Amino acid sequence: LDGTLLGQDHKLSPATIEKVRELSASGVMVALATGRSGPAVYDHVEDLNLGKDIPAVVYNGGMILNFKAGEKASEAKPLLVKPVPRAVARLCVEVAREAGWLVQFYTHETIYANPLSEEHRDLMRRYAELTGATHTVVTDNYEGILSKEEPIKILIMTDEVDETMKVAREKIGGCNFIRGTFFMEILGPGVCKGNTLTTLCERLGVKLEETAAFGDGDNDVEFLDLAGLGVAMKNARPGTKEVADMVTEFDNADDGVARCLTKLRLEGKFDV
Repeated sequence: LDGTLLGQDHKLSPATIEKVRELSASGVMVALATGRSGPAVYDHVEDLNLGKDIPAVVYNGGMILNFKAGEKASEAKPLLVKPVPRAVARLCVEVAREAGWLVQFYTHETIYANPLSEEHRDLMRRYAELTGATHTVVTDNYEGILSKEEPIKILIMTDEVDETMKVAREKIGGCNFIRGTFFMEILGPGVCKGNTLTTLCERLGVKLEETAAFGDGDNDVEFLDLAGLGVAMKNARPGTKEVADMVTEFDNADDGVARCLTKLRLEGKFDV
């Protein structure tokens, strides 16, 4: 979604909605894959309004949701959940507190944060502006959550992302770490968009070689690598472009996905 299907305003453009609907009406199955939480994609699913079920890989592979046609997006049920193990989550909190990092916990419908400074609160504001997310503030070091469930993903927010990832890998380990702009994500072992795409295809009876995936970020590397056709955005990170089969001529601010889909359809790539 962000940096790919959505524009700079983090919304679907009319041209993109029209092209995705056209593709869906032709018989091509449309699915979403994002690092966002489930609730953070509700508006986009309803804007698409395909009249068909829309499966979605959310939390960077931590969950698969099925948005059923004719139902409110908020009623979508998880088909699969791959959480961060409870012991790892507690270790993340411990390491983050020692280092002064802000941690966010993601459960199915809620993002929790335990800010300890004005710097932390500023990071929360920046993240809310980026994604439209709302936070539930906790003050118990996440113990109330962990006593009930395991988080689907964990975010550590910092402007020193590279150094933070280095320390986290050394002290936590055993998980999938994904770099963001001013944050890093921690997922369960082996969890990523690509592996969950594989699981989704198995459930839908779709061959991986019959899929096309678009992406721009570090979290899209395995995703584009495993798909039958991996398409990196013009604005994608260098490592993402390296594994892609092709790069779009236009970026997300200029309807890059919609324009590329038009080109691919003319080449017969989506004949069904």
